[in-house]
Amino acid sequence: MINYAPGSFILVGGKKYELKQFHFHIPSEEKIDGRAFDMSIHLVHADNEGELAVVAVLLEKGQANPLIREVWKDVPSRKDKEKVLENV
Repeated sequence: MINYAPGSFILVGGKKYELKQFHFHIPSEEKIDGRAFDMSIHLVHADNEGELAVVAVLLEKGQANPLIREVWKDVPSRKDKEKVLENV
């Protein structure tokens, strides 16, 4: 899980949801027409009342992606371990 600094948001039905964090699932929890995906990223947003809006990005194994490689190198190897990065 990567906690995100304030400033990024989505609008859903005219309501503003601030991006709070994103995290990964391997394999993906979601399926489309019964088809599973290799991995998903959940972008978790919240409004001022704490209501959530989650966007799932479904990923398939393919060519190396520079953005994912950059994020992945800083992800702790254990899910119960926190790593704080400044100026990211």
